[in-house]
Amino acid sequence: MMIFNRYILFFSFLFWGTTVFGQKIAGGSYRFGEGEDSIQCIDNLNLFLPYAKVGEFLEAAPYWERAYATCPASSKNLYIYGPSIIKAQIGAETDSVKIRALIEKLMKVYDDRMRYFGDDEKYPSARILGNKALDYEALMGEKADRFRLFSWYKTAVDGMKGDADVRLYVPFLQLSQRLFRQGKLSKSEFLQIYHRVSEYVEVASISTQGETADYLKQVRLALPQFLAVSGAADCETLQELYGPQLEANKNNVVFLKQAISAFRKAECTESELYFTISEYIHRISPTFESAMGLAAQAYQKGENDRAVTFFKEAETLAEHPSDRADVQYNIAVILASRQEYVASRAYARKAVASQSKHGKALLLIARLYASVSSAIYPEDPILSRCVYYAVLDKLEEARSADPMLDGEVLELISSYRRLLPSAEDIFMHPALEKGKTITIGGWIQEKTVVR
Repeated sequence: MMIFNRYILFFSFLFWGTTVFGQKIAGGSYRFGEGEDSIQCIDNLNLFLPYAKVGEFLEAAPYWERAYATCPASSKNLYIYGPSIIKAQIGAETDSVKIRALIEKLMKVYDDRMRYFGDDEKYPSARILGNKALDYEALMGEKADRFRLFSWYKTAVDGMKGDADVRLYVPFLQLSQRLFRQGKLSKSEFLQIYHRVSEYVEVASISTQGETADYLKQVRLALPQFLAVSGAADCETLQELYGPQLEANKNNVVFLKQAISAFRKAECTESELYFTISEYIHRISPTFESAMGLAAQAYQKGENDRAVTFFKEAETLAEHPSDRADVQYNIAVILASRQEYVASRAYARKAVASQSKHGKALLLIARLYASVSSAIYPEDPILSRCVYYAVLDKLEEARSADPMLDGEVLELISSYRRLLPSAEDIFMHPALEKGKTITIGGWIQEKTVVR
């Protein structure tokens, strides 16, 4: 029956003439091959596809192999399922030499898809190259040729821009950072790549929904931090990168958001350029970063009321708890400088509520308590010195929350311990007893233990 069907197909195709077999491709060959090869091409295409469609890639492999060898330009299905078939073969192989050969074959499959079907409107060469790069890096790992991979990622991402496969953005940036740290990319080259990818991510975020949108949101939040730790984001370089472009982009929200995030994450928040960027973006679309920039500018000028206003605005715009905690801490510091101790502590506590490991906020509360110790019990110097129990409690909390504060906190602990009531003071005071829990009065109202 199979032979009969094959001859029906053969005579049918002869009848169609050039409409099928006569379709030539680059180089003058025919799309389905010639003569008997064309019959085998059709057979193998029909035989591999049912297996491939249900995920039985190893079963599909022999028929796919023959079709791919005989008529590589015949069907896009060869390339839709070809990578999965080869990756299944790689998974079943144990010989490292054969695995490497299969990887190179997979790369050729991607090259052939670009050669024969790269002009496809929905799946053009740049998108195909992106998949090639992802597979190559995943399969080769540390053995991957970094320059080869970088070229593929760059061509794919810049070719598709905001329409690129979202999986490409992060590995392209990570590889660019790696080459920059190795001295293979200049700082300017790396920053230009970062800037372009950030813009592509922003554009992609507008048109996507569901899990992809959630993923892009996480990428967007991580981008400024990525730049800040890249080693490229020093203040001078940021000035050189964004300064010449600013006036031309003063109404470009995407550009302004990227610029202000980069300045803030790199802690370059004292320059006039940073303040100008903040003003421009705040006029168009207020953001957490723009409010922080204007708050910093006001604080630098000694305009504390204005600074608090912008800090409070930043507090409402903050998306991440750690950002909100930093804003609340900054407000607490300003209020403390104005001796508004109760309000200052309230904001310091907010910072700790937003980020439990905010040691600086706990350290600030300890200093607030120490600064008012004599005012809490003006008529009782012994009880006044008991305030330092609460001070030490907060210092220990700060030390536990943030080990980076260890040196500063230990020095303060050593100083304040000398101010605690002596054993004789405790023995002679009717309200005190070693090990007893007491509540510090006034506005402090903290429970502590006599020791």
